[in-house]
Amino acid sequence: MSRLQELYNTIVSKSKKELLNYSLLRQIIRNAGLYMLKMRGQNKRIYGSADFYPETDLPHVSTDGIIIQKPDELAAFMLHVSRYRIKSYCEIGVFKSGLAVIMTAFLNVVNDGLDEAVFLDPKAGPAKDLMFLADHMNVFFDDNSEGLKGTGFDLCFIDGDHSYEWVKKDWSNIGKFSKITAFHDILQDGKYNDIFYWRCDVKKYWQELKKEVGDRSLVLSIAGPPEEFLGIGVIHNDQASLK
Repeated sequence: MSRLQELYNTIVSKSKKELLNYSLLRQIIRNAGLYMLKMRGQNKRIYGSADFYPETDLPHVSTDGIIIQKPDELAAFMLHVSRYRIKSYCEIGVFKSGLAVIMTAFLNVVNDGLDEAVFLDPKAGPAKDLMFLADHMNVFFDDNSEGLKGTGFDLCFIDGDHSYEWVKKDWSNIGKFSKITAFHDILQDGKYNDIFYWRCDVKKYWQELKKEVGDRSLVLSIAGPPEEFLGIGVIHNDQASLK
């Protein structure tokens, strides 16, 4: 059994009541393994407060990590979306599949089943790593959002190509048609630096999009400390169904 399958099974073994506990969710995310970015002594700053990671120890951050998410932020986001009926999920940008497994397992439990999960990533790895999910729901893989223009989901999580062009495309192709759409990395500036090795224009597009949709949609930002990295922006495009 793969590490990802074990993670999925661990989450779905919990009850709905257990998974609606913030501390437990944060621990699940942490234990899944946080991916070590370019070190330079900065991983504490990226992933959370000093009390969360002892000053001399980062036991859950390594190059074997499978997720780049602040546990505080992602746990808060998961609790937010747990209030809504979500039967279809789309993730754009899958990386090492950690978020995909955590979200599909969580949504499966809190919604008494997840009907469909779509994963969009140009790399071949996610399709191979996540094929086991087909035993639990309908699963579809593709390279990017271009082939699904006009398709909407109950929840869409955009974390793919971080260029301005592609963030805007992912929103235009799928995000704006989905009931709830989340953007990852809404906080950091767009420049390359000694921590992040990709250019990130999500913040720029997020600021523009908030002004565009703010009068007709529920918009919120989830930002755990430190508030200069990562961050999750959420837009409710439609009257999402509260449970």
